[in-house]
Amino acid sequence: MTEAALHPSRSMRPFAIAALLWALTGVLICRNTEWFLGLWALSLFNLLALARAVKEILALVATTENREGCAIRAFYWGTLKLICLGIFAAVLFRHRDASFMGRLLGAGTLFVVPLVGGLGAVRHA
Repeated sequence: MTEAALHPSRSMRPFAIAALLWALTGVLICRNTEWFLGLWALSLFNLLALARAVKEILALVATTENREGCAIRAFYWGTLKLICLGIFAAVLFRHRDASFMGRLLGAGTLFVVPLVGGLGAVRHA
């Protein structure tokens, strides 16, 4: 079994560091931090839901026992991810009066955190 499978918190550490550094960068750059921090938190929950859904789908494919439980959990996390995307789209399209930098940096969380966290995870592997 791999080290990341034995200690999942260690495999999440580069992503958590990237998320915190991105939050600090966004707060320093953005004047209206409410929109940034709201979209930042929504984006992180979206990424968490994606990771958990993929984990449950892989468990569903890999196992022959408790497939119903894996399918229900995969459906649950997939639904939460779709809800996050719906909220995200509604906020971006309906609140045009919100700070442009807040919306841009908040939406950038979906790109920056997986990229920088993945590079950090590869570098420490």
